[in-house]
Amino acid sequence: MGTRRSIFRLIALPCAVALAGAGASTPEVLPTDYWKDSAGFFERQAQVSLAGVSEMLARHPPATVASPERRMALVMLDQVLHDEAAPRRLSVQNFFQAQVKRALEEIKATRVERGAVVWKFYDHAFVVRTATVTLAFDLTRAGSSGVDAFMMTPEMMRELVGQCDVLFVSHVHRDHADEEVAALFLEQGKPVVAPPTVWLGKG
Repeated sequence: MGTRRSIFRLIALPCAVALAGAGASTPEVLPTDYWKDSAGFFERQAQVSLAGVSEMLARHPPATVASPERRMALVMLDQVLHDEAAPRRLSVQNFFQAQVKRALEEIKATRVERGAVVWKFYDHAFVVRTATVTLAFDLTRAGSSGVDAFMMTPEMMRELVGQCDVLFVSHVHRDHADEEVAALFLEQGKPVVAPPTVWLGKG
């Protein structure tokens, strides 16, 4: 579904990855009669897995060389997100929304004196902050998931755009180009830089 390791916080030089913990609750017992409710079972299984991912990544923050525990947490995250039904699962939606909120709070609180700090967003988006400018690349609302409940809310996106100075769009695919996000940048008087083919014929 293209959510592979979404919402990472990357610190450039050295490059490290941090995934903020989400607030998903963990059920104490998984159902044993999942034959009657397989969808419910997989939902709870995802919930347990994502809670474990959040806890493990919080215990093992970014490092130049990731710890075995951190690598295992990312593998566990992939196992949940590579399921085609993942964006329709409430546990995954909650996890994603929590990650976006955490990243947004980090961006708002981060002041850079030297080098750059990079946050990776769904799907192929990056926000890069330096001492003088904050750049957004291929920022979308996560519409390529095909699930409205999974996507960033309008309030989140407006706040995130407010933290950025310019949007760069690489190409037309919807996991890279989001017309509504571009409109928010323009609405706030911020430039959007994109190839002429991205929104051809739309002014």
